Amino acid sequence: MIKLTGLMNRRDLMTREAFADYYVNQNFALASRLPGLRKYVGGLSLISANGDDPPFDACSQLYWESIEEIHSIFLGRDWNRTRSDHPNMINGRTMLLSEEIELLDRVPAGTNPVRYIAVLTRKDAMTFAEFRSYWLDTHVELALQTPNLLRYRACPAIAGLNDDIAPFDGLAEMWFESLDAFRESFDDPFWERLRDDYYGNFAMGRLQFVVEDHLVLDQTAG
Repeated sequence: MIKLTGLMNRRDLMTREAFADYYVNQNFALASRLPGLRKYVGGLSLISANGDDPPFDACSQLYWESIEEIHSIFLGRDWNRTRSDHPNMINGRTMLLSEEIELLDRVPAGTNPVRYIAVLTRKDAMTFAEFRSYWLDTHVELALQTPNLLRYRACPAIAGLNDDIAPFDGLAEMWFESLDAFRESFDDPFWERLRDDYYGNFAMGRLQFVVEDHLVLDQTAG
């Protein structure tokens, strides 16, 4: 499947509480009716990795079987109906298409952990192939040793929504039992090893935040 990620910021003068209410109680239902949609996870931002305001207010993730199907849907009236709702809650969004590589999953059944997201960009003069290879073949081996880590997923970018260059090169997604478990992990000296490896091999200035996931639709089981 192909994943479409939307990183969203709330409308001017809208409180985070009002945005969360509208996103969950209005927009979820509208977007979940898009044709061919296989899965939809809405992530409401909680904090940045440093504990202050997150760089985005939400992270929506929608799944279809192919890029061709996504393109056909986004040219139709169903997406126009969904898009027309966006001014009611957001003043900007960044969207990218990616693959999804599951590298660890030991989340206990019936739990709802928080998800840490790092938006990754390759360093200057680094090809995407080199970036992807280092991330998956070297950096991941270190990242999987992160304290309190329950799940790790790599999402290398494919393209922007309009078949142009993706705004970022990928998303690293890491799950923790709770916000407290993430904070405990993030304060651990081990993260200095992760940072040193990241800053030495990827571009500086990654965006990091933690979200609470809402599974809106899942037709992939079985």
